[in-house]
Amino acid sequence: MYQEFHDFCPGYEKEAAEYRKAVIRDINVNPKGKKGKEQEEQSWPRLKSTDELNYEKRVENVTNSKNQFNPNKDEDNRAIPNTGASKTIRSITRIKRADGSEWLVTKSDLHGFDPVGDEVKLYLSQPEKWTRVIFKYRTEVNQYTKNFEKILEGPNGSEEMCDLPFSKENVKELYDQRESDQTIQFVVKDETTGNAVSVRTVTDNLLKTYEIFRDQDFDNLFRGNYIPDAIKEEMRKEAVVRNWVGGTAGDYSGSNSKQPSGKGVYK
Repeated sequence: MYQEFHDFCPGYEKEAAEYRKAVIRDINVNPKGKKGKEQEEQSWPRLKSTDELNYEKRVENVTNSKNQFNPNKDEDNRAIPNTGASKTIRSITRIKRADGSEWLVTKSDLHGFDPVGDEVKLYLSQPEKWTRVIFKYRTEVNQYTKNFEKILEGPNGSEEMCDLPFSKENVKELYDQRESDQTIQFVVKDETTGNAVSVRTVTDNLLKTYEIFRDQDFDNLFRGNYIPDAIKEEMRKEAVVRNWVGGTAGDYSGSNSKQPSGKGVYK
C-alpha cells in the first residue's frame, strides 16, 4: 500500500526518455541563429499509446495536489489511515529470451481511490516491459564548425526491454502481491517461439505450484518434466480423444475412464 506517489508503470517514462535524447538538429543553419541566440533543441515527437493515456488519467484521479495517493474514506467521509494505492497480481510469467536470460512480467490491477473515496481500478498488462526505440543517424560535416556530426534521421526499429530479472526473491515479492489464492496463475514463456505453458500441479496445490515455479529449471517447467509420467500419459490420451493432438481413439480407453488418483504426484 502506497501513500506517497509511486509509479506503477515506469516503462512509459523510460520510453519518453529515449525520445528526449533523440535531438533534431539542422547543421546547415547557424547554431547562434539570426540574432545570435542559441537555437532551441527539439526532440523527435512521441505519440502516447492509449494504455499510457488511460494510466495517466487514472493516476491523476487517485492523487491529490501534494502528489500523494488519495485515501479511502469511511461513511462519515473521514480519511482511513494507511490507505492509498496498491497493486494486486493476477498472473506471473517467467520469460526466457533468445540470449538465455530470464525475466518476470505480470498481469495485474492498480487499485486507488478518487477524491470522494470511491475505488478506482485499472488493469495493467506487463508493466515490467517497455519498448526502446532505436534511432538512425547519419554523419555529415557541419559547415559552421567544420566538424563531423551525427544527424538524426528518425526511428529505425525497436527493442522490447524487461526490467524485472527472474530470481527467487523477485518471484516471492510478486507472489505476496497475488490477487487471491484462487485466481493467481503461473506461466512460462519461450520468447523466441512465442509459446507459453501454464504451470500447475495435478492437485492444484497453490504452495507447491509456487515452489515449483520458483525453484525449478525453466526447461523442466516448459516441457512439463515436473509432471509424473503416469499423469502425462493420461493427459496425452485425453488429448487424442479431444483431437488436440494426432492419434487414434484406440489410444484411449474412453473419456469416462478413471481419473488419476494423485498418488505419486505433487500435492
